[in-house]
Amino acid sequence: MNTYVNIKEQDLKSYPCNLCGGKDFKPINQRDRYNFRVQTVICKKCGLIFINPRMDEKSYDDFYRETYRPLLENYKNKKTNYEKNWNNSFNLGVELGNQFGSYLNSGRTAEIGSSTGGVLAGLKTIKNDLDVLGIEPSLEESKFACAKGVKTAVGLFENLDLTTLGSFNNIAAVRSLNHLLDPKSFFIWCYKNLNQSGILLIMVIDFLKICERHLRISTQLDHLFMFSLSTLKSFLEHSGFDLVCEDIVSRPDYIKVIARKSSRAPSFDEKDFNSQIYHDSINRLNSLKLNLGFWTNKILKL
Repeated sequence: MNTYVNIKEQDLKSYPCNLCGGKDFKPINQRDRYNFRVQTVICKKCGLIFINPRMDEKSYDDFYRETYRPLLENYKNKKTNYEKNWNNSFNLGVELGNQFGSYLNSGRTAEIGSSTGGVLAGLKTIKNDLDVLGIEPSLEESKFACAKGVKTAVGLFENLDLTTLGSFNNIAAVRSLNHLLDPKSFFIWCYKNLNQSGILLIMVIDFLKICERHLRISTQLDHLFMFSLSTLKSFLEHSGFDLVCEDIVSRPDYIKVIARKSSRAPSFDEKDFNSQIYHDSINRLNSLKLNLGFWTNKILKL
């Protein structure tokens, strides 16, 4: 058993669905990739997939500040190289800038879960009229970002005094949406703090596609919520955003979207959701189907 995090059942808390508020779930997995006994469920009302029950905010705050990097290093059997992290993230920021720069507004731009600041630096290289700010829970990564010239606020998104940050013309969440404890609050915060016609840039793992590619349901303690294109679109729609463009091809394991703040106010009424996404997702996660896909690929390669 992994000793990096002490997970006690009595310290876990059950939560309603973050998207629709539902409480009827189907368990789909009982252990994560680190071999922690954490249950992953899918909401039968809207299809959102998430860890439930889970640790509370304070436990996750401590986890990201003190444990996340050592746990990752132990799992990958290699030390974190912040300079390499920066370079990879910088290249990704350049990629995103080339792909989506024409959609981004000039001016204040925030990234949630900004790590070492490379993505923001890369974006700014392509679109130099951006005034960037990172928000990152890891103290060490925040220090590294600041040393690279990327101003960064330190803290778990859910625990920061966000009223002090002001408004933005663009907000990005690049490979960080999985880590948020409350995605709904994030999307609503984005809506409230983006200026008129503000842009939201999201890049997140396509969970269903990852499962199909690896032929197993693969979850991890630090990914509290898992997204498909359908559930991501549902969050955007109910949070008052209009989808501008999507990309599920250039990086096959990821979903990239650009969304624009609309005149619609956020609304998450449970009656507005139906179970179609749930049934579609369960069909894709069906273990027999995954194994059939595995053997079909083997045969086609012969």
